[in-house]
Amino acid sequence: RICGSSQFGWRCPWLCKRSQGQREGAMLLRPAAAALAALAVAALGVNSFCRSSAFAGPVVQQPRHALSSGSSSALRGAAGFAAPRASPQASGSFAGCLATAIGAAAAVAAARVVARMAHMSEKQMGYRIKGAPGRPGSPTTWTPKIRWCKRFKKRIKIRRKTMGTCARPRVAVFKSLQHMHVNVVDDTIGSGVTLLTLTTKQKPILEQIRQVQNCKEGEEITNLIFSAEILGKELAKQCLEKGITMITYDRGGFKYAGRVQALAEAARSGGLQF
Repeated sequence: RICGSSQFGWRCPWLCKRSQGQREGAMLLRPAAAALAALAVAALGVNSFCRSSAFAGPVVQQPRHALSSGSSSALRGAAGFAAPRASPQASGSFAGCLATAIGAAAAVAAARVVARMAHMSEKQMGYRIKGAPGRPGSPTTWTPKIRWCKRFKKRIKIRRKTMGTCARPRVAVFKSLQHMHVNVVDDTIGSGVTLLTLTTKQKPILEQIRQVQNCKEGEEITNLIFSAEILGKELAKQCLEKGITMITYDRGGFKYAGRVQALAEAARSGGLQF
């Protein structure tokens, strides 16, 4: 693939994709790395300040024994006079507790950064429809300049408003370059139950597409508008057979145009109520 920024004028596609993912991951980790560095510097500063003479514990002086009592008593007296100073951490002072708290916060921040770095290696770059405990649906408040990231932000926004029930299940649509996939989901049962699955890869739908195109097996084109219409009619037929008459249409962040619109209109003309 021709790449103008490459030194030799070409670059492998998977190398371009990998470098782009690494750049996006580094951009997402910059604020966390800066906060971690600030916490570490603050912890070191507070710790060194607390160890200074201003925060040292009181020196306990013990009376010297008489030198006439012998060399052993003199040594014991000298040892008692030079008693070690108590550290602020051991004495439980406010400065020691503050240094311990800042160090713990720095350790927690480091663990979160490491966990986020491991998560950034995934294909979704942190985006998820339902965030795990402590993780939101989108990792950042801003959207990277990547098309699928913008679509995923729209998908998360639509999913917050769309809920499939037993009376009105949710029809989740996904389109790829060559195929379309439809799932009829009831979100009220557990973490979601798929009631019906349809795709242009299934044999009955492929046979209908071949009949319309009048072609042989393997020569059919499944990414056209009339292929989406066939999938929408089959969706309406199977939903009515299962007693489903009303649905909620979840376009998955895609624009309501082209194949997504053709599938919805075909399902509506087949008897489904949106």
